[in-house]
Amino acid sequence: MMQKRSFSFLMMSCLFLSAVAVGGCSAMQMPDPFAVPKVDERPDPHPGHLVNLGDVLTVVTGHLERDSQEISWSQNREDMLERYILVSAMFHNPREPEAIPAQVPIFIHSNLRDAFLRMCLEDAARGTCSLKVNRNFRYGQDAEKRQRFLVLHDRSFTPWQHRFMDTNSLAIFLKTGKDTAAAVLGPVADYVPYGGLIGKAGDGTAKVIKQAFGDQLWIF
Repeated sequence: MMQKRSFSFLMMSCLFLSAVAVGGCSAMQMPDPFAVPKVDERPDPHPGHLVNLGDVLTVVTGHLERDSQEISWSQNREDMLERYILVSAMFHNPREPEAIPAQVPIFIHSNLRDAFLRMCLEDAARGTCSLKVNRNFRYGQDAEKRQRFLVLHDRSFTPWQHRFMDTNSLAIFLKTGKDTAAAVLGPVADYVPYGGLIGKAGDGTAKVIKQAFGDQLWIF
């Protein structure tokens, strides 16, 4: 009888300790699962028509002083609110030399503006600067892998793609994209298409945009 009671007491103690341990863990601030940068390991993560590591982009330098937007998200049970500069870059794809240059939206954290400029080779006559895409950038893309955007911010930040792509930011990129094309390409700018990712601004609903950009931001 004593053995049964002792066994029952032991089991109850184990269950109690397990409950305390689980409860303690749930009350703790658990690390964000995407705090560590991840590479997209799905099939064909980098189609040749998308901007990639080492590609050269050109932006209008003055646009770094022009448009910005606050972006909010939740991270490690804390509310985050950070300001980003929005610029539209022109991309001449070396893998498709006959293709029309494409737009690449870039979100630059406001604290990294000077760091971004240090990456650039300035062309004062045209008011532009060019830079190579490096591993400091993260990227997002629509579900169909038609277009890609870049983000430069603190590596500890973990917002998902849809936090960046809303109707307001797409409208800004549509506007700045035309100005960038005119500065970089001159008269040829009229032939640059403004469809794809930028055109989603015309879809008119946040729901459509969030469905198109449902993943985390990836690293190269």
